[in-house]
Amino acid sequence: MLIRLKSIDRKEESIMFNFPDDESEISNVYNQLKIEASAAPNCYIDGVVYDSDMNEILKGKECNIDELNFLFKRMDSFDAKERKVFFASAFAENPKTIAELINLSFNTHCYSLVSDFNNLETVGKDLYLSE
Repeated sequence: MLIRLKSIDRKEESIMFNFPDDESEISNVYNQLKIEASAAPNCYIDGVVYDSDMNEILKGKECNIDELNFLFKRMDSFDAKERKVFFASAFAENPKTIAELINLSFNTHCYSLVSDFNNLETVGKDLYLSE
């Protein structure tokens, strides 16, 4: 996923980087933003390109680059249904940090999403089987 990042002080120009990536490429992000690796938030998400749902969730958040990379690795493992549930739960819960989003990504099984009310019998069976 293509993300526009700035350093935490927001003085530098934003850079575009495709997440997730391997650790050697992540070090390039640190170099381009002229920041050091740390456990604290070290960059600012200026926007997500080509994914309006993710842009709504992430835009304007301060984050840690390693946490952001981990979140996108988690999201790569989602199927279409898990992805929809993740976005719905993220909009409902409104997590403030990337760590909270990561925790939410491990708890999608706690949420049910009904997107089609045309056949309530099918909806009921699906909810019963997924609970």
